[in-house]
Amino acid sequence: MKNLNWLVILFVFSAFGLGCEEKVSDGKLPAQFLDEAQRFIGNFYGKFNGKVIRVKTVLDSENRLIVKSYDDVDAPFLLSGCSSRIGNLLSINTGNNGNKFEYALFEFDGKSCGLPENGLRISSGNNQIIAISLVKKSHKVSREHCHGVDRVNRGMRTCEMVTETVVDEWISGTFKKY
Repeated sequence: MKNLNWLVILFVFSAFGLGCEEKVSDGKLPAQFLDEAQRFIGNFYGKFNGKVIRVKTVLDSENRLIVKSYDDVDAPFLLSGCSSRIGNLLSINTGNNGNKFEYALFEFDGKSCGLPENGLRISSGNNQIIAISLVKKSHKVSREHCHGVDRVNRGMRTCEMVTETVVDEWISGTFKKY
């Protein structure tokens, strides 16, 4: 998973909350999010892409939020025909809610599974339900991004072309705690 394109991941998921994105080092959850993470901890059951899946989330002794998925025959894969597993926590997006996070972004090698993007998103509305999402279809958009001062063409202004990923369709599933 070393070859994940982190820049693309950040652009893909930035569209879902213009708030603060907290990067995570070595998969370790920052201390200010430990209480909030309890919504994500436990055993969950649901369907993902039409397949029955069990999801187990734990917080280890080093504060790593670890997510494992199992299908009905205990295979550890989220998608049929895809051997990529859910990896380390990469970042947390808090939206405009301070220490309450809207979603967590994890390593997932989606490109090796025929998906257009890497990364897996987990969100939670309450203590009983989590949602897992992967990008199924996306497209690139180029636009001019300018910064600096331009007071009626007198100030210095720098512009550059940037390419962003826009998500067209998700693969997602909802899981209830059991």
